[in-house]
Amino acid sequence: MTTFFSLDFTCAICGHTEKFNCIGSTSIFGYMDLDTRPAELKRSTLVNEVQMCTKCHYANYQITDLNEGVDQRVLASDRLQTIIKDNSISDNIKKFIIAATLYELSNNYHDAAYLYLNAAWLYDDLNDIENSQKYRKFSIGMLKQYLETNNDHHSRCLLVDLLRRTNSFDEAITEAKNLLIEVKDDLLKSILNYQIELCIDKDNKCHNLEEVI
Repeated sequence: MTTFFSLDFTCAICGHTEKFNCIGSTSIFGYMDLDTRPAELKRSTLVNEVQMCTKCHYANYQITDLNEGVDQRVLASDRLQTIIKDNSISDNIKKFIIAATLYELSNNYHDAAYLYLNAAWLYDDLNDIENSQKYRKFSIGMLKQYLETNNDHHSRCLLVDLLRRTNSFDEAITEAKNLLIEVKDDLLKSILNYQIELCIDKDNKCHNLEEVI
């Protein structure tokens, strides 16, 4: 069961106050996907993890929190305005793309990668292959920048899945083999070996943890 409650939040950019649904509690029934997307019921709550101001379109986990270096001039930039004014993007997806872009511009590549990946998941649900691939590739770019200065095994394992899902099978195999040399966690080893098998089979489909353990 998932429960929600409503709270007022004031935008850190424009000062507009509005109500947002917050997650009180939720449950998970099943195994997460190999790209870390959780099973239901939590899966359906992810769309509530980011807020977007309906007045200025600032987006963040909470609009009361201001990203370093972000102000009205950044939101008014051509890059952000192109996203904001694109009516082909639903608000539920748009807020993740805006938030991801702002984290990218703040050099927080870890969070930018996660937020771009959330956009890809929402496009998966729409069976929009072109855009789900596009935002997975954005997430890959952010993860690679993050990993330049952080040897984060879990993020490297995620990178392997994103590379496989975007048909970069050879690169995924190389990354998986390199990580297997370093990793000590048995579950991560099992995931990486399974990823290699999938890449050899040129399998770019969604797989979950149940297939590994």
